[in-house]
Amino acid sequence: MLHTSDHFTTIIDAPCGFGKSHRMLQSLRPDHQYLLVTPRISETYRFADRDETTGDELPEHLKLHPEVTVHLTKAVKGTKVQPRSKTTHLKQLLAEGKSVAVTHALFDRLKDAADAHLLAGVDLVIDENPDPIEIKNSVTRTKLKTQLLGHGYATLDPKTNQLRPTEKWHSLAEVRFDNRKQEHYLWNEMDNHLYEEALAGRLVCHEDSLFVVACPPEVLLGGRSLTLLTFMSEGGYMRHYLEKLGETFPKAKPHVRKYMTPEFIRRATELVTAEVMPTSLRKLGFDAQEKLDTRGQRRLGLDIRNFLRKQWADDYAPDRTAFVCARSRWHSGTKKVERVVVEPDGTKRRKKVTVDQPSELAKETRLYRKGTYVSSKTRGINGLSHINRMVYCYDMHPNPKIADFLGCNNAKFSEEFAIAEAVQVVWRMAQRKFDDPQPVKVAFASKRMLTLFKKWQQSLIEDEEFSDEFLVIE
Repeated sequence: MLHTSDHFTTIIDAPCGFGKSHRMLQSLRPDHQYLLVTPRISETYRFADRDETTGDELPEHLKLHPEVTVHLTKAVKGTKVQPRSKTTHLKQLLAEGKSVAVTHALFDRLKDAADAHLLAGVDLVIDENPDPIEIKNSVTRTKLKTQLLGHGYATLDPKTNQLRPTEKWHSLAEVRFDNRKQEHYLWNEMDNHLYEEALAGRLVCHEDSLFVVACPPEVLLGGRSLTLLTFMSEGGYMRHYLEKLGETFPKAKPHVRKYMTPEFIRRATELVTAEVMPTSLRKLGFDAQEKLDTRGQRRLGLDIRNFLRKQWADDYAPDRTAFVCARSRWHSGTKKVERVVVEPDGTKRRKKVTVDQPSELAKETRLYRKGTYVSSKTRGINGLSHINRMVYCYDMHPNPKIADFLGCNNAKFSEEFAIAEAVQVVWRMAQRKFDDPQPVKVAFASKRMLTLFKKWQQSLIEDEEFSDEFLVIE
């Protein structure tokens, strides 16, 4: 049931946790070849009709697509067999016309496969869109203009502005052997990491800045069709990246199908209570949090502790409370400690294990061991459905350089980006439980984020157009 419209690229924009992936898997057809892309290995198991924990094949009556076999990639290492990477195995499976489930990380390394037309007959489906752009801050304007382009190591593609290695740069590459991994790899003495990115088609220039694109155009547009499953796509980089590509490659221009369900509206408005957590800190963006000194961390940690003690009092349980902030502001690092571990045979022994260490912010909350740290980039995960209280420390803004590169550096996108990021995280809480949704509370440290969140809730109530019957691929 793959979409048969005139649109090559389709974005299915529907609420979190309301069956996009499930319906997609049920709609797979035996006469099509698919490449299914998802963030986590456990999800590739599900996409291949396997147990998400063990990877074992499911009984026939539990399979979502019993007539379609979806394969998994497997690396083969060691000296007794021919070494093979997951990428090599994926190319082999694609060449054999088989459907495959892979992670985002593996999908991003498929430029060679696209160049060899191995994706030509494949329907690509990407679940939980990755952030497709990051800035290569380590490459200065001088290095880009003088060393790479000026000395002839690379050229710029006139259509895509991709940085392409020249024969001069290629000539510095050599094949080496990794004894630990028991596999060959390519090494270039002139900035090997940058060479690998350029070779994969992931480097794009814009106004003397260098960007890394997670999904090069050759890969995204190399298949028979492209379907992306997401929510609030207007606030994500991927939709704007595709629209930008559409200026050069018309088939990249996405056709967006937005769906809303009455049940999602009910849960998002009736079960989620949002309020503000007072703090003396004014700057709460990612960079500002990264730069917080000891005093600033303690200040924010104390603000959180006072809020929990005074405002929520006994209305929260530490083990059901989550904190959303920069990771380095919750975990300061790691150290090795000795712990008693129980072996499979029941014997006990002391073993050195690596454990996270609390930051000054986390220490000040007094909840480092009991509370749950949650990344602002958390997507598509059910493991937080026990959480019913959340302290959201960010004042979220898009990266201005990336927004400028994508042509959406404006106040409208800034708000759409902020609320999309917040909703994706908030929707991992207990109100998303399928059988027994529970009320939740969210405290925003930023008044701006609280205002945007309440504005979004109100827009759901006022929106009379919704549908709870939708096809992912048709």
